Amino acid sequence: MKPKWAGSKLRSEELHLRSETQPVSETFIAIAYVGLGDHEEALRWLREAVEDKDWALGLGGLSDPALDPLRSDPRFEEILETAGLRQRVAP
Repeated sequence: MKPKWAGSKLRSEELHLRSETQPVSETFIAIAYVGLGDHEEALRWLREAVEDKDWALGLGGLSDPALDPLRSDPRFEEILETAGLRQRVAP
């Protein structure tokens, strides 16, 4: 019997490979990596999404509840600021 995450792992790898030859939302790839528990890789893909102005960001991609596990990470806050979606409040 395959572990529950095995299908997700294959799906994220498929999205990654597909992104090399055709448009795939970096935001969706990041969400797949969050589902796998790989927050480092998810944050890397979110940075790319912001840099590339990924179309899914315009649809509220960074507010997707699937990204909730990243919200407490200061790097996620930096990504929001870079995307112009959050203003840092002075202490």
